[in-house]
Amino acid sequence: MTVQQEAIWTVILPDEILASAGSWPRRWSLSKMIDRGGSRQLNSGRPYDVVGWAVTGHVAATAAWAPAPVCWVADFSNEPPLGAMRIDPVHLAAGPRGLTLIPPGQLDIGEAEAQRLSGALADALRDRAIGIRVGAPDRWYMSLGYAPDGPWRTPDDAAGRNLLECLPGGDDSAALRNLLNEIQMVLHQQADNEARRDRGRPEINSVWPWGWAQRPVPRVGSVVEQVYAEHPYALGLARLADIPTRGAGVPEKDLPAAAAVVVPPTGRAADPEWLETGWCRPLLRALARGRIQGVRLVSESGRIFELSRKDRRRFWRRSRRSLG
Repeated sequence: MTVQQEAIWTVILPDEILASAGSWPRRWSLSKMIDRGGSRQLNSGRPYDVVGWAVTGHVAATAAWAPAPVCWVADFSNEPPLGAMRIDPVHLAAGPRGLTLIPPGQLDIGEAEAQRLSGALADALRDRAIGIRVGAPDRWYMSLGYAPDGPWRTPDDAAGRNLLECLPGGDDSAALRNLLNEIQMVLHQQADNEARRDRGRPEINSVWPWGWAQRPVPRVGSVVEQVYAEHPYALGLARLADIPTRGAGVPEKDLPAAAAVVVPPTGRAADPEWLETGWCRPLLRALARGRIQGVRLVSESGRIFELSRKDRRRFWRRSRRSLG
């Protein structure tokens, strides 16, 4: 379901893009969007909440639409089971301050490797009716039939923290921790991890549970009419709202005169030149022609830069890019 909105486009950027903004040419459309428009901070600075806000308009989107069941919809196109959680593959390293976590994005996990490792887990846990599925090499799922009683943290959020404090508490915590210990023993025995050790690469020696919901996923009301993304949370929300999606690699020649969200592909999102030519220049052109009413650039931590048609000519404003 889509709530009618002005034709404002939202582009979500990684935080490191703003860190390099001071070196961008002033003539760039990307620079103009930051320098000439308004700026504000979203109340929630968690990346999944930022994506959720862009699609639904809700600041704390993950409280209503938990990432695990929403991403499940994106990956498998069916109803998520109750208690579905993400169990993303990670490396745990012992240090002077306890265990530290290396998130999956830093492990370079291959598709075949992910299937073999997750298959070993599925075989080990099958007699307890615990389901294991793979949505992507760095995105795994487990269904327990119940959701842990407690909050969760993403792997990126848990990295660098005391892991014992990041695991859920509540009545189910002991059972979940015992299950994680069993998973770690299974992973340690796998040939893929032996090969990683031989090559001096971090093992995939654990998984990180997160993103579960205590109740079924409610209906999604969207504030946009199209989502351009490969991001599983954005795609899942779009499918739950029954709005069309496209890849974010290359926009159409004529951008639709409708509200939309763009989540650039991970491999391209940190490339300012690609963002400039691929998205920002066409968006500024559409804004100048009156085809759309505004453009927002939003960082993963919730920093928002908004440009309307009347803002385009405010060329006298001091650059904000050094403040990113």
